[in-house]
Parts: sequence; C-alpha cells; structure tokens
Amino acid sequence: MHATNHYATKEVWLIDDDEAINFISKRLLTETLPEVQVNAFNSAQEACLYLEKAMSGLGNLPDLIFLDINMPMLNGWDFVDHLNKLALQYTNGELPHLVMLTASMNAEDHERASNHDTVSYYCRKPLKREHLEEINHFLYKGTLDMKPSNAY
Repeated sequence: MHATNHYATKEVWLIDDDEAINFISKRLLTETLPEVQVNAFNSAQEACLYLEKAMSGLGNLPDLIFLDINMPMLNGWDFVDHLNKLALQYTNGELPHLVMLTASMNAEDHERASNHDTVSYYCRKPLKREHLEEINHFLYKGTLDMKPSNAY
C-alpha cells in the first residue's frame, strides 16, 4: 500500500551510485517541480540509514523515491526488501511511491519491477520530463504542480 498524499509530492529521494545521474535528475526535478525538496543518496546503504530514521519518526519519509537497480554492495532490490521490512515495522505497510530509474537492459529486472507491489513505475535513465509527466498522471492523478516545459 502506498502513502496517500492528496496535495503534491513534497520530498523526493534519488538513490543512485552515479553522481552525474543524481545531479541531472535533481536539476530536472527542482526546475520542473520547484516546491519539491530533493535529497540525493550515492548508495543504497546511505539511503537505508535515512529511511530507518524517517520511519522511526526522526526525519521525513519521502513521498517518492527514484531508485537505481545496479549499485555496488546493496543493490536496488536489496533496498526494496529493506523498505518493505521497515514499512511493516513502522507504518502498517504504507510506502512512498517507488520508481525504478535504471540503465538496466535486463528483461528480468523490468519483469520483476512490473510484478512487484512495491514498485510504482519503471523507467530508463536518464530521468526526463516525459517520465515526470507520466508519473504525475498515473501516480498523482495530475495533482503535481509542474512548470511548463518551456520554463527552462
């Protein structure tokens, strides 16, 4: 079950070991959705520490997470497993929307994401405005206050 946000996404996490991808994605998000706070993590381990704090009430739980699949040590699927365990422990199963943002060409990853209850959306890197428009439409029913595409 995903957390219901009747207003607009206010906090977004980017979890990717590629700093350039995080930079590009963060810039697009802040230019397209200026009211959103974007936090970038360069590893799933770092994000897990913040997630534990947020779910235990010591921080803000994001409304939306963009997650890479292929990362060293703890990959995206490991993060998803950790997220699900914490959600059951702290939030009665409520989860932020999770978008797999990946360069993976592996058909098994796409299939797994498509069949996984925790994953809300799957898209290929880099993050594009079109992805944000689809996410706004499918996950937020058009409630995100997006700047027009000619704004930058």
